[in-house]
Amino acid sequence: MRINLLAGFLIILGAFLVIFYPSLNYYFFQDDWFVLNRLSFSELISFFTPRSDVIYYRPIGMQMYFFLSKTIFGLKPFAFHIVAFLFQVINIFLIFKIILKLFNDKLAAIMAAFIFATAAFHFMSLSWLALSWNIIGMTFFLIALNFYLDWKKTKNRKKLLYTTIFFVFCLGSTEFAILIPFFLITLNIFFFSNKEKAYPKEEPLFFLIMFSAVFIYLVSRLFLFSVPASGEYQIEISSSFFKTFFWYVLWLFNFPEELKYQIVISKFYLTETIVKDAGVLLFPSLFFSLGSMIIFGLLLILCKLDRKIYLFSLSTFILFLLPVLFLPNHTYPYYLTFSSVSLLIVLSAIIATKNRNKYLYKFIFLFSIFWFMSSFFSVNISQKIHWIVSEQSLSKKALNKIREKFPRIPPNSTVLIQTTNKMLKQTFFNEEALKVIYNDKTIKTDYLISNKVIDPENIWTSYYLKFNGN
Repeated sequence: MRINLLAGFLIILGAFLVIFYPSLNYYFFQDDWFVLNRLSFSELISFFTPRSDVIYYRPIGMQMYFFLSKTIFGLKPFAFHIVAFLFQVINIFLIFKIILKLFNDKLAAIMAAFIFATAAFHFMSLSWLALSWNIIGMTFFLIALNFYLDWKKTKNRKKLLYTTIFFVFCLGSTEFAILIPFFLITLNIFFFSNKEKAYPKEEPLFFLIMFSAVFIYLVSRLFLFSVPASGEYQIEISSSFFKTFFWYVLWLFNFPEELKYQIVISKFYLTETIVKDAGVLLFPSLFFSLGSMIIFGLLLILCKLDRKIYLFSLSTFILFLLPVLFLPNHTYPYYLTFSSVSLLIVLSAIIATKNRNKYLYKFIFLFSIFWFMSSFFSVNISQKIHWIVSEQSLSKKALNKIREKFPRIPPNSTVLIQTTNKMLKQTFFNEEALKVIYNDKTIKTDYLISNKVIDPENIWTSYYLKFNGN
């Protein structure tokens, strides 16, 4: 089958934008304000010092991304989103290259890029700027993997050096990077064990360096700078592991995220809330998501792949979910970004099979249609009811109202915001939003969640605001 790569990439990018373009217009909220308020040039070095008051350490994927974007574009969230989208386009292209190197099949590479580009689990990462680290970290991982596969073929030592450099960049962008050495070892076992009689002497040293970096990272985060593992980040080793794993499998096939909170699995019952909020989008979303799972299962039966492919995919899928599988109160689809590589490799192995015939082509085409439609409807449901959409909208409306009433606020002022919306304080990340907007860290913010009218003369604040927006 002849593949037109240019046409294929145009279709992929078109499908990607059709699904996710609304996310380009989402505003700053929550953690965005926290990061934006800590971007002065004098604090640049502190980016690389782990903090004990936050659970993450992403100096490249978060702080540097925000710092460079703000320095170049100012406080324009659209420009920030454009940067994140460009990183995602790079990821799509890298997926194509990696699959092509593994299977030497253009159709498999194009399909893998298409599936990754249109996956619904990207919605949160592309919509909330504070989650762009997930996309950026994936970029560094894929670049590192691409160089590693080049080294496997050429044994050029520079390729190993580049792999190590981008692994370190990935480590500074996402916690999932600590699993990359294990992934590469698994890749060696299942893909290269029969092709290499002896391993080059550089490879043990390479893995020693990678594991040393992981060790230093873990010691720093777990002992030197303690991680606040409480609340929703509390590790729980129990049977909830299976429930969490179940939802990640469903989200992998574009099931709407909200179902996790609005379905009683034991009774196969959907709450009235999800039926009402999702409306006419719910049935087609479930139909196409379930259909894509069934067609994928039929493809597995039809092709009868080598057992190694199944073992590799299952092990790597679980491997990249390990940091979150034991956090039942902190489960989100965007954690599938790294794990999705397992699905891409299985699908690519199916397409690249030597027994490819016209029936397989039809199943592949049907799967791609069901996959795209399932993601389209799932993301549309999220764009309609997801809390990200509500919070960014609230943030934008509230700040427009505040800036309209008070174009300038003197230093050391305290702003009291009376509001009926309990979500506003969280959306503004307490005092962070106004500090950023007015570029003044001396401004304080207080909140009064009440419907009652306050007499500004009898309160101690310098400024009085009333915001009743929803």
